[in-house]
Amino acid sequence: MRRTNKFISIALAILMVFTLTACSESFESAMVRAVREMENVESVHADTVLDMGFTVAAMGESLDMDIGMDMSMDTAGDLTSGELSVNMLGIDVTALYIVEKRGEVLDVYLSMDGGSTWTSQLSVTSEQLTEGDLNLSYDAGALVNFYLEFATNFSDAVDESINGLDCSRYDGTFPGSQLMEAMSMSGGSSMLEGVDVETLPDAPISIWIDKSSGLPARISLDMTDAMSQYAGNLLDSSGLDGATMTVDKIGVTVDLSEYNSAEPMPVPTT
Repeated sequence: MRRTNKFISIALAILMVFTLTACSESFESAMVRAVREMENVESVHADTVLDMGFTVAAMGESLDMDIGMDMSMDTAGDLTSGELSVNMLGIDVTALYIVEKRGEVLDVYLSMDGGSTWTSQLSVTSEQLTEGDLNLSYDAGALVNFYLEFATNFSDAVDESINGLDCSRYDGTFPGSQLMEAMSMSGGSSMLEGVDVETLPDAPISIWIDKSSGLPARISLDMTDAMSQYAGNLLDSSGLDGATMTVDKIGVTVDLSEYNSAEPMPVPTT
């Protein structure tokens, strides 16, 4: 998509850093091709899964709390539509949404009844959309480029099939200082509100590149250890036992498909 082109120069600069830090030549070559192919992408479909699990213990009792969020999203140019499903404590909530970018602001349309009726919030900022009550991701292409921009320290490629595609998987690290931004772009920032990003350690990330097209097929980020360390240190510094809350899992997986064929829903007329 054209508006993701501004990320290309940044990604190319990152490639130079990869070279100086002795990143594997195979990954560098794959990244060069991925960046070039992304420049020609005008639409894409993304399926994002955010999986979180915590155990809270107090007064001899423990509570397991699982939070799941699935988001299906189509982006083409300045228009994005998707379906967001959240499961928390056994309660499911599903909503359709459409986001249209108009210059520096965004128009947001929400439906809680499968598209029969819509409510709108017009002229909101990107910060209000991703960090406020709406908490929505609105650009699949920007999401992909963000992960590609900051991931580093990759190992040699491993052959692996993803969604029927013959891919090369690269395992690397993602900086702790960018983890909350990753959560925000994936629609989950409000679930970890208030986390001090400066104290977060780096997290493992894997990127699958389709050998045929050269485009990313999947991106997976595992924040479990990073958030476990943060939660334990936070509780200890507060005079509480760090074992009172355990981070069992926090992970984000993004599957990409329908490059240049994805079609978002149109903006509601009423």
